[in-house]
Amino acid sequence: MADRTVHASSESGELVRYERAGKWYMELPDDLNDPEPRILCNLADAVAVAIAMWYEGGDIFLDQPGGKRFDAKIRKMDDWEWLYA
Repeated sequence: MADRTVHASSESGELVRYERAGKWYMELPDDLNDPEPRILCNLADAVAVAIAMWYEGGDIFLDQPGGKRFDAKIRKMDDWEWLYA
């Protein structure tokens, strides 16, 4: 299993989870020249970021390694069928 798994992506960056550290990060694209290219987030923030990415035209990747709780939170939403529309 790879240490870095992408769970969502869009033009604004990628939401990734690092397996060894067990931490979620929002990683910004290189072209933004941001001094802090990664932003640490908790699970609730990761879900919110993923949904925001989806609404801006990005993708959410369910059933990825290390994403069981993330997937459950996404699927628990009242109207999660929007994900498959």
